[in-house]
Amino acid sequence: MPSFRNIQQQFTAAVRNPNDHNTLGIEPRRMSVYQELVFNNLINFTRSAFPVACSIMSSDWWQHAVRQFLIHHRSQSPYFNEIAAEFLSFLRESDAVTTTEPDFLLELMHYEWVELALDNIPQDTLAVRQQLSDDLVNGKPVLSDAAWLLSYEYPVHEISIERQPTLQEKKDTLVLVYRKPDLSIGFRLMTPIFGLLWQQLQQKDISSGQDAIEQLAMQLGINADTSFHHHAQQALQELFEWGAILGAHNERT
Repeated sequence: MPSFRNIQQQFTAAVRNPNDHNTLGIEPRRMSVYQELVFNNLINFTRSAFPVACSIMSSDWWQHAVRQFLIHHRSQSPYFNEIAAEFLSFLRESDAVTTTEPDFLLELMHYEWVELALDNIPQDTLAVRQQLSDDLVNGKPVLSDAAWLLSYEYPVHEISIERQPTLQEKKDTLVLVYRKPDLSIGFRLMTPIFGLLWQQLQQKDISSGQDAIEQLAMQLGINADTSFHHHAQQALQELFEWGAILGAHNERT
């Protein structure tokens, strides 16, 4: 008699791939209830996680991709809300889905997934903000865990079923995605200089916002005059208002 573990493995194999596995002798009509339940749940979840990508790809493509995901992928997380990340990882690494996907598809899907990912970051940003100063120039700015600077080869924010860029329409796109104080997710296109400022703020040896501004000027090879400082400080304030910067550590905090 097979062990309980073996029975479980045979059952899940039959759920994953209805065409090749059902060695338990379960009536197909009964087994199909579980097979359809799991498959349809995955279809619905991935469609809701990647609505734009789903609208671009055909229904047949999406169902085939989800079926291949079920058959071949072994998830590294038991959490339901991480299925989207597992699905995206599978599409990136597997050759099981080999049709005529547009070149921008994986970047678009990553852009769509980020909103779900940031929404699930556990950091209590509101509690952290209450412990920090708003002096972003003299204090050391504290960046939110739920704020990511992302770089894409395509203008992912413009892609839709009506607007699908070709290889010739690639355009470097820098996007800051962040969780706002009201806990909704915000997206901002960033200039390269704004992006460099963010990278300076991420450096552990930066002692203050002023230090980050001066390091940015050195990186750009320009004079940090009054106008440069004004615009950089304004950028820090905007990041704070968006929720990407939570506040600053200083002598009082």
